[in-house]
Amino acid sequence: MLVVGMFQKYMQSIIVDNKTILLEFNENPKFWRTKLFIGLTEIEIEIFSEFHNQEDVDWEHFTKFIKYVSNQGFLNEIVSASQNLITEIGKAYFRKHIDLVANWNMVFNNSLYYNGKTNEINNSCQFCYTLIFNYFDTTGQNTNGDDFGLYLVDLEDAKIIAARRYQC
Repeated sequence: MLVVGMFQKYMQSIIVDNKTILLEFNENPKFWRTKLFIGLTEIEIEIFSEFHNQEDVDWEHFTKFIKYVSNQGFLNEIVSASQNLITEIGKAYFRKHIDLVANWNMVFNNSLYYNGKTNEINNSCQFCYTLIFNYFDTTGQNTNGDDFGLYLVDLEDAKIIAARRYQC
């Protein structure tokens, strides 16, 4: 635990490839958060209690997950594979206002949720996680976007198992 001013911050550290990664706990809503570089891209990883599959975080498993997603080019590959699918979810959501979203694009927001292990007995999956996208105007002419929705792609290892809009 770290005390900053009048606030207590709960911290967890893990070591991946001789680098220390610090995670900070947020009490409301309950989640762990860290930022780290995967290749040249800074990625925010959250362990959000609403999506996490276990009661407690298995830090050894989380360390293995960091190594898994850090493999050369893997994250870029899985984001690219998810892009068209999640874009269609955005278009479907705004189908009655298609002119509004004509210049919008789905953009990976450099963050993901680590959801732990699968709860299914007959599943050989090692890692469950969610990529987070934003849907907005990327032409630079204005900053319109879906201010109340996150676009999520759920994965088990490298398999896309679901895509959805999440109301914030």
